[in-house]
Amino acid sequence: MTMDKVETRFFEILCACLPDLQKERYEPGTMFGEGIEFVDHLDMDSLDLAILIVACEDEFGVLFSGEDLDRVRTVGEALELINKELGQ
Repeated sequence: MTMDKVETRFFEILCACLPDLQKERYEPGTMFGEGIEFVDHLDMDSLDLAILIVACEDEFGVLFSGEDLDRVRTVGEALELINKELGQ
């Protein structure tokens, strides 16, 4: 899977986890490089984050360590972690 496809699919998963997310405001290619934070900017709580993590693990066939997840605060960091786990 290319990095562009990972980004697009991640955005779709994120929108599915956050139905109130304004898709017009957050489009692939615009939100990821800007350091959008899950908690501060997207108002995600621990349940939202857990759902997102499980959905990403299922979709991309990866398993994240707790140590890696502790360092992820932004959408860009999450994409970097996914791409790292996919060997990209």
